[in-house]
Amino acid sequence: MRRAFFPALLALSALIYSPGAASAQTCSLQLLNTVPLSIEDNVAWVPGTVGTKERQFQIDTAAPDNQMGKDAMSDFGLSAIDFTPTQNAGGGAAFSIGQAQATDIDGTSHGFSFASTPGVMASNAVAVYNAKGTMFHSWANARPFILGTMRTDSLQFVVTDLPQPGSGGILSADFFQKYDFDLNFSDHKFNMFSSDHCPGEVVYWRAPGVARLPFRYKDGRIIVRVSVDAREMDAVINTGSPRSELEFDDADSFFYRGPNSAGTVLQDDGNYAYNFSILSFGNVRSTTRIWC
Repeated sequence: MRRAFFPALLALSALIYSPGAASAQTCSLQLLNTVPLSIEDNVAWVPGTVGTKERQFQIDTAAPDNQMGKDAMSDFGLSAIDFTPTQNAGGGAAFSIGQAQATDIDGTSHGFSFASTPGVMASNAVAVYNAKGTMFHSWANARPFILGTMRTDSLQFVVTDLPQPGSGGILSADFFQKYDFDLNFSDHKFNMFSSDHCPGEVVYWRAPGVARLPFRYKDGRIIVRVSVDAREMDAVINTGSPRSELEFDDADSFFYRGPNSAGTVLQDDGNYAYNFSILSFGNVRSTTRIWC
């Protein structure tokens, strides 16, 4: 299956919808958690706390699992544990909502708590590779991990070299799969809602230009259908990427373009870029530059 990688459009609010069974009495959205959202170099960040230390965590909707760099692991005072990765992405960081009051480590009471999915500690982290094909096989256990008013006493992070130095790490889409979540770029908020509501009762803001786009959720990634210069393809909504990207094989197959094609420009970082005419999905159309 051919697949392009596109970041979430930062000019729009994007609500990721997880259908849940709900009665007519529970149609309205129930806000469970809200935290500040910041955008730096087209990457989305939220503040999270491990123990007593708060750091910025990158929200990466295309990451196969939660990840943490060795510098953050040392900063948080965590140790690494070797594991044998599963070869398929699947729920290594899934959570369900708990009904009990949560208490922070300093005694502060919170409204809801994260409850770890059974087996989260049982070597179910997925295989994570870097661009050189290196597979990472150790993970650190954050005790506790707090995000806004929610917390869990234990959250695993695969230790990789992919998180930005100085950050707390990467939070994958799997971490939020039990919720509807809203990346509200205009108000700089990351909101989490209960998925227990009537089907379709999701968009809570008034915006005449809202586009509804179906997606598939596979291997921890949100996949949608898009059109680039009238050629349809699968694309991954990737909030961890600062730019839109297309693999060379797909650029050649769809558009007969490669590094030596007219209009393809070599960038300072060694990647190639080409200005396509129109990127469209739903009723949204935009001109875009795509890197290969």
